[in-house]
Amino acid sequence: MIVKRIGYVGMRTEHLERMTWFFRDVMGLRAATVGETFSILNLPTGAFDFAEVYSPRHHDQRMIPDGVEGPVVAFVVENLELALREVKDAGLEVIGDVVWAAEAFGAPAMEGVGWFFLRAPDGRVYVIEQSVD
Repeated sequence: MIVKRIGYVGMRTEHLERMTWFFRDVMGLRAATVGETFSILNLPTGAFDFAEVYSPRHHDQRMIPDGVEGPVVAFVVENLELALREVKDAGLEVIGDVVWAAEAFGAPAMEGVGWFFLRAPDGRVYVIEQSVD
């Protein structure tokens, strides 16, 4: 697979409000979505590139698997299906299913955006992502 860029950094933290403030007010990232247990902020590298912060109470395996603290980094690739095949052929653990954003979240504007989580040889969790920009 060929990595194009980093498209996501996410973490679970006890300090949701402070980390949201840090990314928004100190780092200058624009808030895309803020909920009770998460914040998603736009990165300047692409329309679907985000910094995401989750509280320990957030349980949505599509966004960040339970038990993963982070930070978790996503590597953007051209072809998610090919990357998935390469990861499996390498004998690495895929965590959960491939998430296609348009289907999972009813967001037609995110057609072609998808990702999956994997466990690297050192036990850390990473994301392989396909984007549209």
